[in-house]
Parts: sequence; C-alpha cells; structure tokens
Amino acid sequence: MSDEDPQRKSAEAAAADARSEVAVTDARRAEEKTAQQHEAVLEAERREEKLSRKERKAKERAERVEAEAERARATAGQATAAAPATGAVAAGPPVGHAAPSSAAQRPEVLVGAAFGGAFLLARVLKRIFD
Repeated sequence: MSDEDPQRKSAEAAAADARSEVAVTDARRAEEKTAQQHEAVLEAERREEKLSRKERKAKERAERVEAEAERARATAGQATAAAPATGAVAAGPPVGHAAPSSAAQRPEVLVGAAFGGAFLLARVLKRIFD
C-alpha cells in the first residue's frame, strides 16, 4: 500500500497541474476576448465619429444650398419688381419647365417610330410570303 500512496499523490499533483494550466489558459482567453471587445468598441466609436462628421458636413451643405436658393429667390423677386410693368409676358417657358419641342427633336420618339415601322413592315412581309 505504501507504493500506491506516492503514485496516487503523484497523479493528484499532475491533475492539479493540469487544472492550473487550464485555469491559466481560460484566464488568458478571457483577457483576449475582453481586449477584442474593447477594440471593437473603439472601432465603433471611430465609425460613429466619422459618420457624425459626414452628417454635420451634409447639414452644413444643405444650409448653404438653402441660403443660396433664398438669395436666388430674393434676386428673382427684385428683378421682377424692377422690370417695367408693361403687361408684356416674357418669352420662353416658365422657370423649371422644359421648352416645347417637336417630335423630331426627341430621340425617344424617333426610336419608337422606327420600331413601329419595322414591326408593321415585318407583318406585311410575313403576309406576303406566307
């Protein structure tokens, strides 16, 4: 029995060493995971700051464009008020409207007409040769 006692104590010591190593490894993994999460938080904060800057710049740009539009409206109002009141209507379409154009000046109309003509020609030719 005395031989088993040192062997058993040796086995218990080896098992204790193994548990100790596992505990150390678990602690190291936990530290690494914490470090990774901390880095993810920092990265998210950097992205948030970047998006915040972009948002701020976009708002500033929108404000500038709105101010320019307001100045343009004011200038247009002054020009209208300064124009002689002869009752004449200015030539051309109103601001923001396209000028009327003939069908020949619009390429989509020409393409549609060509397609329609080719379709009719194909139907006629089919009747002739069938």
